[in-house]
Amino acid sequence: MNSDELKKSLRREIIAKRKEIPDDLYKLWSNEICEKIISLKAYQESNQLLAYYAMRKEVDLSKLIEHALASEKKVYLPKCMPESKLLFLRYTGPQDVAAGKFQIMEPVTQEKANLSTREESTFLVEPGVAFDKGKNRLGYGGGYYDRFMAKHTGLTSVAAAFDLQIMEEVPVGQYDVPCKYVITEKDMY
Repeated sequence: MNSDELKKSLRREIIAKRKEIPDDLYKLWSNEICEKIISLKAYQESNQLLAYYAMRKEVDLSKLIEHALASEKKVYLPKCMPESKLLFLRYTGPQDVAAGKFQIMEPVTQEKANLSTREESTFLVEPGVAFDKGKNRLGYGGGYYDRFMAKHTGLTSVAAAFDLQIMEEVPVGQYDVPCKYVITEKDMY
């Protein structure tokens, strides 16, 4: 099996496992992960949060987003653009989103995240399919986050994942960018 086939197989396997998480555990684990992220010094010192709107039983970041808004941090969610680029647009509440590319909920506002100034004041939470303890990330195959992270190296990036998404090793390519942290309901890498 070549690397691309291995990645596709692993994606199918992990997404199927995530779908099997009972709703009560899904909410509990998501909240536990959010609490761990909220306790991080890098998050507490940030003034911008780049997050995502969960789909297909990704870690639900609702609690983190609510905390950021209550703490007067600016919150931005991604919009998928041509050429596998991400544009982060302002989010102030559920009225700000609509289904976009790939049926992912995306902001309808036009205010872009200010990433031209001190990136260390911006905290990013990445989605993904599988991760390893070396903080390597297997995404959905579009390269959106890898391209974004390669361009914005000063950001603190945390991957939110369930423990069942942690593998011994995930296949990585030359353009894959590891996360600075991977946080699950059980551990932090």
